[in-house]
Amino acid sequence: MSALQPQPALYPFIHGQQIRLKEACYINDEPHFTRRAIGEWLCAPHPYLYVKNIVDRNPHIKVFSTRLNLSLVEGGKTVTREVEVYSPIGLQLILMKSNLPKAIEYQIAVAHLVQAYMRGELKPPKRPGDIWLQLACEEASDLIFSRERGNAVRAITEKFNVHRATVYRWLKRIEQGENPSEKQWGIKLKGSFRYIGQETIDLMYELIIENPKITAREIIRRVPCVDCSAIGTVWKIKRQALKELGAE
Repeated sequence: MSALQPQPALYPFIHGQQIRLKEACYINDEPHFTRRAIGEWLCAPHPYLYVKNIVDRNPHIKVFSTRLNLSLVEGGKTVTREVEVYSPIGLQLILMKSNLPKAIEYQIAVAHLVQAYMRGELKPPKRPGDIWLQLACEEASDLIFSRERGNAVRAITEKFNVHRATVYRWLKRIEQGENPSEKQWGIKLKGSFRYIGQETIDLMYELIIENPKITAREIIRRVPCVDCSAIGTVWKIKRQALKELGAE
């Protein structure tokens, strides 16, 4: 465990459908999670104490923790406290020592999270406000009655200063099982406009990683749901992929 470090920004962490912690921060571009957030995510009866007891019984987990000064909301007030936060590996070790039903259910998801962390794929969000907007939209999507949803949409537009159409578009993507904060690439298919999904972009990235010199037409030939009318967008995605890979 490292010495006390200065206070970073604290906001929710979302990775896929299962890993959703309310308090997270980034240290050297690596996500770390508070004890309280981990305990609440596991639905522990006393979240903070539950995780603290696991760590006290298993001191090797402290190797994957860091002490920080963080501003936390307690009893409706914001207070600054010294808090211990855990890296993805620390999170995985805590789950391995827990016998709560949620811990067992989430073990595979956290294994994938650790894999993404080791690959360097977990980066601080460029727009942290999008995380709060996504959570608000997910709450609105759970509302059944149109009047309740309409009131929720109105509240979201005022709180986040976004257009109504943006909120409804995010709601639609959430209902389709997509992450609304992920970038979408527009393409024309058979005369109509739609978006390339994240799975398709991932497939395109794999082809570009295998062969950085691959042409846009070859990508289109090997990815069935993209046709020749999208060649300009394919070039944009390829340039972005090469930039991220440091190959430009």
